[in-house]
Amino acid sequence: MYIFLNYLEDVLLGQLQDLVYKQGQADLIKVTVSITFDNRDKKNGPVGYHHCDEIVIRRQIIVNGRNPYTINGSTAANAKLWLWFGCNHSLISQRVSDFFGSVGLNPNPHFLIMQGRITKILNVKSHEILGMIEVAAGTKLYEAKRALAPNTTHKMNSEQCEQLALNKGEEIKSLGSELEEIEALLEVQQTDFTRVEEAKKRGHAEAFAEQEGNVAEELAKIDEEKRECKESFGEVFTGYEEKSKSLNVVGLSYVYLESNSVDPFVRRVHS
Repeated sequence: MYIFLNYLEDVLLGQLQDLVYKQGQADLIKVTVSITFDNRDKKNGPVGYHHCDEIVIRRQIIVNGRNPYTINGSTAANAKLWLWFGCNHSLISQRVSDFFGSVGLNPNPHFLIMQGRITKILNVKSHEILGMIEVAAGTKLYEAKRALAPNTTHKMNSEQCEQLALNKGEEIKSLGSELEEIEALLEVQQTDFTRVEEAKKRGHAEAFAEQEGNVAEELAKIDEEKRECKESFGEVFTGYEEKSKSLNVVGLSYVYLESNSVDPFVRRVHS
C-alpha cells in the first residue's frame, strides 16, 4: 500500500512527512518501505525483468526532499502520470507503474480495499467493473501504451528531424566554407593563367620584334652589298672603258704604222 501511496486520506495523513517519526525532529529525516517479489516464475513475471530471480522495489519519503523509487537498487525517476489507471499521480515513477501494470497491478489496487472504500467497491458500475477486468488482464496497459505510441513516435521523429537538421546545417556550413575556398583557389588559378597568357603574348611580341630587327639588318646588309657591287661594277666598267680606249688607240697606231711602214720585215712580222 505504501509503495503506491499518494492519496493521503486513504491512511488518514495530512502530508507524507507524517510517516516520518515526529516529522524528522528526532534526527530521523526519512522513512523507507520496500517490497520483495519472487520472480523465479519467468513466464508470469513482469516485462523486462526475466533475468532477475528476485525484484525489490523500494520507496523513500524524505523530509523536505524528494521521494525516490528504486527497482533492484536502480533509481526510477518520478513523473506526473495520466495513465491507464485514470487518475493523476504526481509522485509515482513511470518505471514502477509499468512494472506493476505488466502483471495486472496498478496504483488503484482493487485487490486491496482501503479504509472507507468497501461501500464504493460494492456499488461500482458495470463499466468500472470492466475497467477492473481490463486492468487485471493487462489490456488496459496495452491500450495506454498504444495511445501514447503516436505521441512518442512523433516526439522521437521531431527530435530526429531536429538533430538531422542540425547535423545537415553543420555539413552545409562546412560545404559552404569549402566552396568559398575552392572559388578563391579557382580565382587565383585564373589570375595565374591570365598572367601566363599575357607573358606568352609578350614573349611572342618580343620574339617577333627581334626577328623583325634581324630581317631589317639582313636587308640593310643586302642593300650595302648591292651598293658595293654596283660600285665595284662601276669601277670595273670604268677600267674596261679605259682599257678599251687604250686598245683602240693602239690599234689605230698599228694600222697607221702598217700602212706607212717601208720595212718589209716589219710588215711580215705584223702579218
